[in-house]
Amino acid sequence: MATSNSFDYSVTAADAVQSALEKVNAVVAGESVDSDDQALALRELNKLVKQWSHPSDGSEGMKVWLRRFVYMFLAEGQRVYLLGPSGDEATESYTQTTIRLAEASGQTVLDIVSSTGMTAADIIGIELDDGTLQWTTIVSTGAGPVVTIAVALTAAAAVGNRVFWYTPVSGAGQSVPYRPVEIIFAVVRNVSDNDTPIDVFQREQWGEFEMVSPKTTEADIPVSLFYEPKRTQGQVTLDSASGNVTYVIRMLLYAPVDDLDAAANDLAFPQEWFSAVEWELAKRLSTSFSYPWTQTDEPNWSQATVIARKTNPRGFTGGFRSQDSSEFDPSL
Repeated sequence: MATSNSFDYSVTAADAVQSALEKVNAVVAGESVDSDDQALALRELNKLVKQWSHPSDGSEGMKVWLRRFVYMFLAEGQRVYLLGPSGDEATESYTQTTIRLAEASGQTVLDIVSSTGMTAADIIGIELDDGTLQWTTIVSTGAGPVVTIAVALTAAAAVGNRVFWYTPVSGAGQSVPYRPVEIIFAVVRNVSDNDTPIDVFQREQWGEFEMVSPKTTEADIPVSLFYEPKRTQGQVTLDSASGNVTYVIRMLLYAPVDDLDAAANDLAFPQEWFSAVEWELAKRLSTSFSYPWTQTDEPNWSQATVIARKTNPRGFTGGFRSQDSSEFDPSL
């Protein structure tokens, strides 16, 4: 028989729950899972995948599928920013143009160089002459080109001032609806896409960040940032407030694994991790279903998890020069 030439095998939350419950003899093969048992297992599965989102889970390899680039926009005079639901302006991708004709304070219809890609309800930021970025939403676009914004300009905007826009996540209100797990690398990017690296300090390096000084002056380019993942938001603290709102912070970070809101959701893990997730879930459910974890189960669990956790070893991951995950080279 010919091979399938197919490579898109996936596992849903229901599949993982079924497999785990079969391993602990809660159901026999092919038997439907009781709704209460499925709800219990789904709760455990969500907690499991959230724990395995973090590099501190003991994995020797890197969770490269969770790495994302995020762009955080700067606000004049602001040092502390929040990333996540209801956080400050940030997105995984954005577009920029400039003001074509000078606009006075109070305008809602703006003449711009290009409106290509703009759609109603996109988030838009306009550089004002007072040195701030005004954020609002797009109502519509038209010939000219022009863009109509929901909230009138609070100050004038001269020819050549920058205009940024991005499409928010549906129903989320922003394009970073998650709290980043960890920031790996960061640069300051100017409007010509030239980057200047800045130092990233993690939660255990607060003392080192505190020694970076001064922290009260404004600067176009921050020297360093400190990141702390709070309960629902990530907090980014820059060493200096921004004096140029046309710059953005481009960050490489770890995002959390997607929630499993329904049994039909696919696991947000690559195929190498499917067996590990099912065996780990079975082990965590064994107590709830009074199943005695056996000497046969243990090596099966160990082999599955060890193989998964060694996937993408740090020393050979593209872009990383060593086992220190902070040493990221975007040119690789």
